[in-house]
Amino acid sequence: MIKAIFVDAGHGLGPTGGIDNGAAGNGTTERKEVVAMAQSLAGQLSADPDFRGVQIIKVSVDERLMLIDHIKEVNILCQENQWKSEDALLLSIHVNAASDPAARGLEAWYSPRFPTMIDFAKTLVEQVATTTGLPPRSRPALISSDNRWGRLGILDDTLCVGCLFEAGFLSNEFDAKVLTDAALREKIVDGLHRAIRVQCSLPPLHGPATPPTSFTDLPALAWYREDVKLCLREGLFQMSADGLFHPERPVSRAELATVLARHLRSHHGIQG
Repeated sequence: MIKAIFVDAGHGLGPTGGIDNGAAGNGTTERKEVVAMAQSLAGQLSADPDFRGVQIIKVSVDERLMLIDHIKEVNILCQENQWKSEDALLLSIHVNAASDPAARGLEAWYSPRFPTMIDFAKTLVEQVATTTGLPPRSRPALISSDNRWGRLGILDDTLCVGCLFEAGFLSNEFDAKVLTDAALREKIVDGLHRAIRVQCSLPPLHGPATPPTSFTDLPALAWYREDVKLCLREGLFQMSADGLFHPERPVSRAELATVLARHLRSHHGIQG
């Protein structure tokens, strides 16, 4: 069993000490949402009896720190406790944004110094996708030198293993809805908790994750929203792996026949 888990809230203060709120969109900021998730995750881990004796350490959660101080805090504790790289696990929580409002999805990063962390990166995306219905990006697990400029200091310069998790896009209407709704945001935290347990070779948390009960791409004011939810609840529609309804997508004759057959079987007792 590992000896410590660092729960890091991304951003805080910029390089010169000014306020750094990270990404912004849909009326909120990255800093606000990641602090809420980090606080909740640290609380869940502290209350988890399987982590009794494991130090749960919040980094830049209760106070704003510059990135260099995030790194220093982790490294000082690792050195003081003589923790080897595998003795402590770091999870840095972030939220994305893009100029294209259609960009969305979950993403995890790991350092090429610790290549086995690709498994943790994939698990983070898989578990949160399961608990929220949010889709993974096309490349959910990337080494920390791919497709970016510069370094990810929180991964490249810290002494322990870990991953950086991007919990969707604030610039996307549907991702932002999950991130700003307290109950839905807790599903992200639940997925992170489950992923950490998998990484620590612990059994699933309270059995299998409960899948989402509503599609994540239904606009709040859509005229068809309640009709879609009714069809899902009655089993006429089934939740896809990505949690999306795709309201603009045309329906094939085969898909229509499947929906009608489900209705006939469940509500009229017709089999065949």
